Amino acid sequence: MTLLSVRDLRVWFPIQKGLFRRVVGHVRAVDGVTFEVNEGETVALVGESGCGKTTVGRAILRLVEPTSGEVRFLGENVADLDEKGLRKVRKNASMVFQDPMTSLDPRMRVIDIVAEGIDEHGLVKGQEERKRRVTELLERVELRGEHLTRYPHEFSGGQRQRIGIARALAVEPKLIICDEAVSALDLSIQAQVLNLLDDLKRELNLAYLFISHDLAVVRHIADRVFVMYLGVIVEEGPADALFSAPLHPYTQVLLASAPSVESRLGAAPLAGDVPSPANPPPGCRFHTRCPVKIARCSVEVPEPRKVRLQTVACHLVSPDAASQEGTSPTPGDASQEGESR
Repeated sequence: MTLLSVRDLRVWFPIQKGLFRRVVGHVRAVDGVTFEVNEGETVALVGESGCGKTTVGRAILRLVEPTSGEVRFLGENVADLDEKGLRKVRKNASMVFQDPMTSLDPRMRVIDIVAEGIDEHGLVKGQEERKRRVTELLERVELRGEHLTRYPHEFSGGQRQRIGIARALAVEPKLIICDEAVSALDLSIQAQVLNLLDDLKRELNLAYLFISHDLAVVRHIADRVFVMYLGVIVEEGPADALFSAPLHPYTQVLLASAPSVESRLGAAPLAGDVPSPANPPPGCRFHTRCPVKIARCSVEVPEPRKVRLQTVACHLVSPDAASQEGTSPTPGDASQEGESR
């Protein structure tokens, strides 16, 4: 069953100048993103900082307003919902944020933090049932009932993130959006939290949209991966296939430069900076940094095409690769369609 369907989503932020705040352009944070998340599935959205992946997560819950496109959750178009409808969406789709210290109110006790959603949606009756429910949630994330009356500053970073997960679970969601949920944690604590998320997924049949820049983390938890660059998706596919045989040069370089991800590609680190989303380059958006670009990359937008188990938007990837294992563009080899054309 499809829980979440995102179609051609765009989020553009106006650039205003002058006394009258005249709109002189737009920051194209998200510029035509399409994907689905199925029941019980973990879908990862990965890319460098500033690629638009966090904006996608926020637009799904209408924490920022989409400019165009369609977001359907449990069959309903989120853009058409009134406040009551949005409350229902935000009950069934929770969010876990990057920094547990800033996402937890330091003035509130743990019992009140975890019970925020319970109180808002009227899920229990009476203080005793509320306390029992929060205690169960804390135990589910491997904390103890004695933590109920403590404040966020009394916990470690990993414990605070567990509190954030308990708060997300409190409304019994079907989907949890994890926005860089482990990036602020030490590696050993990251592994513990990822294992906890994996256990909760199996026990509760949860689906995750896992937003991250860390490919090692994504490899550990994702079923499918969507790679974003400058507001668009450049490659997607099952995690095993994408990690073992990445097709897009951007995916290849990301994998090769990730210190904890094994790679046989030997790609050099990316040169230059990400272009401004207020003025994205023509053609393939990655061409200004691509180590294997060809002439048409700078003028023609590549159409996504199905190759093996992946879908990739790259002029250098031939559809014939579907029947030729291992035929993908490698940095340093511009292929037979190289710069000489």
